[in-house]
Amino acid sequence: MRRLLSIIFIFLLVPLATYAIGIGATPAKINVALAPNKTTMQQVEIFNIEKEELSYRVSVDDPNAMIRIEPAEFTVVGNSTKKINITLTAGLTAS
Repeated sequence: MRRLLSIIFIFLLVPLATYAIGIGATPAKINVALAPNKTTMQQVEIFNIEKEELSYRVSVDDPNAMIRIEPAEFTVVGNSTKKINITLTAGLTAS
């Protein structure tokens, strides 16, 4: 039986500096069907439409989620993008 992991990227993209920012992520949503105890990796592109370099920390709201984000802290220079890896692991049993 396959388990559907739906991760909606409502990231807590927390800039280390506090001011108005123009950021985004693509894709905004990842739907993955995984068999129990299987892993997949997806790339997400973070873009900065501001002129200034911005630093971010990305986290997952659920501490029990089997999601790894690499790198979890990164900098995106002005008017550019940065790719991050999201690794998803299904639990031992399907639900």
